[in-house]
Amino acid sequence: MMKTMNDLPDDIALLKKMLLEQQQMLTEKDQQIAKKDTEITQWQSRYQHVLEQWQLARQRAFGKSSEVMPGQGELFDEPQSLLEEETEHKATDTPVAQSRKQPKRQLLPKDLHREIVVLDIADSEKVCDGCHGALHRMGKDKAERLGNMRIS
Repeated sequence: MMKTMNDLPDDIALLKKMLLEQQQMLTEKDQQIAKKDTEITQWQSRYQHVLEQWQLARQRAFGKSSEVMPGQGELFDEPQSLLEEETEHKATDTPVAQSRKQPKRQLLPKDLHREIVVLDIADSEKVCDGCHGALHRMGKDKAERLGNMRIS
């Protein structure tokens, strides 16, 4: 509430008293503002601390892990000149290799003796433990191999 010049009293003592009250109110408001600023600063520093802790935890969990010890990188480093010499040496000595095709195994001739071996479990074991129903064949593998033939 703003007072105009006509609303102010003419008494000097009363004006001084009003001025002191106003100055005291301003001092109290400044103290409250300073207190709020201190609280805000504390909250900001706490937020920053929690944010840094979270980033460190995230880095430990999902970031690149490094087990590098000081000087460890120099253990197996070869001088650059040796590496360049090796690459030049390899480039001049060996011709460019053609990409090889994987050899494909050919089928065994039809006139060879074949023996069929069936691997199976006993009929008593072909019962489901859960529902006690009959088990069924789930897959079948077939293979041919050349083995030692016994001639009697």
